[in-house]
Amino acid sequence: MSNIGIDRFCLTSGLLLSACLFAHPCHAGDLTEAGDLSIPVSSAKVSPPTPASAVPSASPFFDTVSKLLHEYYPHSLKIHSKSNTYHAEYKVRMYDVAQTNTVEPGPEWSGIWITMELKPGLYLGTEAVPKLLNQYDGPYKVMLLAPDSKRLDCHMSVRIAYPLDVNPDFLTRFKSTVADFEKYLVP
Repeated sequence: MSNIGIDRFCLTSGLLLSACLFAHPCHAGDLTEAGDLSIPVSSAKVSPPTPASAVPSASPFFDTVSKLLHEYYPHSLKIHSKSNTYHAEYKVRMYDVAQTNTVEPGPEWSGIWITMELKPGLYLGTEAVPKLLNQYDGPYKVMLLAPDSKRLDCHMSVRIAYPLDVNPDFLTRFKSTVADFEKYLVP
């Protein structure tokens, strides 16, 4: 194909793509001020992020979880807490996950990886919780938890990854603490 043919193909493809984009109902009437089709102006409303003040303070709950973690993982535990988010890890590396064709962090033997966030409203996620992932294969398991607080109108979104050698006492105490998160919150 000559250069002229390639140029015509690219031009035609670009015009066809633009026409398809603007033919979609969500772009009806989305034109620039000049009225041309070169730059669509989105009319979609993006809701602002929920301010941390919309939910109670989770700091006392995160402090309780940190104490529990230090009992079982006293060496080089990394903890990051900011506002209503919490992350803790010990002996973590990246793993290829064949089921999802992605790379994600996960704990090595005797390690742990936890992320939590206090969110406004009751849990309305697509995943049924509690849910256990990787339960039959892989060097670690992942558990999703999202207990609700109807009284404070919020929920705690939790993802914990733990290896097969996790201390069962730690896991029981962690799940119990997360289930009772509401009693640690400061309204």
